[in-house]
Amino acid sequence: MSLDAETLRIWSPFSYGSDGEHVGVYVEKRGNRVHVTDNAEALMHASSMGIRITDRRIDAVRRAVADVNISRGGTISITVDDSRVHEGVVAVLNAALAVGHFETAWAPRVRADSFTKVVADILEAELGERLLRDVQVTGASGHQLELPFAIQSKAELIYLQPVAAEDDRVNWTNVYSGFGKMTDLKNAGAEGGARVVVLEDAPTDPEMTKAISLLAMSATVVQFPKLRQWVQRHAA
Repeated sequence: MSLDAETLRIWSPFSYGSDGEHVGVYVEKRGNRVHVTDNAEALMHASSMGIRITDRRIDAVRRAVADVNISRGGTISITVDDSRVHEGVVAVLNAALAVGHFETAWAPRVRADSFTKVVADILEAELGERLLRDVQVTGASGHQLELPFAIQSKAELIYLQPVAAEDDRVNWTNVYSGFGKMTDLKNAGAEGGARVVVLEDAPTDPEMTKAISLLAMSATVVQFPKLRQWVQRHAA
């Protein structure tokens, strides 16, 4: 590796995730020291995948790769002696690859699926065979709506849609998706008690009240901590 140029761009054979974009680093000569950085590309890649980069997530990367510095802006870097350039490059590459691994857990769809599974466990425990999964129903729009759950009650079929939060904050994409489904059901004539959303709690987010108000226009809103109690009271 030559350091004659002020800054070198080095590409690795490794990629961030499923899109195949290769991980690279910048190597800059600074006197008798060498500065190695990813120029924030790893966390920018995560952001481009629809992942919200928060202080908590940056801290999680820091804990996983303690050998490098990670700025609040998401830049991974390390400054080493000339004799340790290889170690510096490896350290930054490893940190960038760690971000790629975190992408899988951070992806919004994964978080939503995880919440759906938690809801399913409670419903299964309380309802047994009365819990229906992967239910399709025709909305007023004429589209086939797919809902993860329906409950066979004595009086009617209750359609239930989980709405996951993200990082203890309201995920408005999930809120609008749940609102759209339930509005379509409402306009198709489904009774009010047959339309239910289970909203994951985000008690410190001031937007929580707004999310509840919006969803309540289309369905009964059950906040997740009260789900088991609601099932025992209303779906018996």
